[in-house]
Formats: sequence, C-alpha cells, structure tokens
Amino acid sequence: MFFAVLFLLVSQTDSAVVNVVHFPAFSVLDTNSESDENDGTFGKAGEDYPAFHEVPETKFTCEQLMSGYYADIESGCQSFHYCFRETKTSFLCQNGTLFNQKVFTCDWWFNVDCKRSTQFYALNKFLYKVPDLKALNYVKRIAARIPQINEDWSENDDENSTGGYENEETIRS
Repeated sequence: MFFAVLFLLVSQTDSAVVNVVHFPAFSVLDTNSESDENDGTFGKAGEDYPAFHEVPETKFTCEQLMSGYYADIESGCQSFHYCFRETKTSFLCQNGTLFNQKVFTCDWWFNVDCKRSTQFYALNKFLYKVPDLKALNYVKRIAARIPQINEDWSENDDENSTGGYENEETIRS
C-alpha cells in the first residue's frame, strides 16, 4: 500500500491560502498496524504527533535566516517554511509525518527529533552550493563503471548455486 504525502502551500500575503499543492512522496506501509483513524498511520494523532489540518499561526520568522527550508518547532515540526530574502512560504506535512530538517522532507513522526531541528538549520547553506568538481568527477567515474561491475558479477553467478551453502537441505533448515 502506498501513502501520498500532501502539503498545503500558504503564502504570507494579505490573502490567507493561496494554493494547495500536492507533492507525492511514497512509502510502503504496514497495513497490519493499529491506528485509531484507520488510515495506516502509526501512532495516535494528537499524542504521538501533531494533527493540524492547516498551517498553524506561529511566531516563526525568516528574519536573519539564509534562504532555505526550516522546521517550525512551535508546530511540532508538522509545518515548515521556505525562506527567501526574508519572505516566508509555509507548508504542512500530512498527519503522521513531520518535517525532517536533516533531509528537507516530511518523514514519519518517529524518525524526527523535532526539538533538535534547529541544530540542522545550517544545512541550508549546502542547498545552493556548486558541487566540488573533483568529487563530482569521481562519482561520474564510479557510475560509468556500474554496468561493467554488474556484468562481472553476473558472469560469476551460477544458476544452480546454493548461495554458499553446502546443499539445499542447509537452505531449508
């Protein structure tokens, strides 16, 4: 079962909600887990994670922040903001997910330590940085070798191989 993450886009202008934008992010869910809402979300809304239906008003401001994405601690990290030249655009992660400041995306609530998010605000400086060309060339060389590496591995595969076990009995037990 796949789970689509929905964000609400809100602009800080005279009008309240400017637009609703859907950003798909898929994750496999364990459909056997219990949930009060029967929506496949782990945990209990309002207890384990915040459950806003729209971006809440908070004291978050983009003043003196570099352009980038910022978790809103006051909302329990369910909302986050994109700052550009001190202009704020706000988003809301779907219930059951929180903004993970380390990877700049909504993630399951149990993967996010919201209180520590401010420690990772500085990661925004890497968003707009030109990559190191030496590192980029190294990655390109490795990527170019992947077909050869895969070919080398497939040549060594034995279709009747037991994966390093002595016989089929060992595999079954």
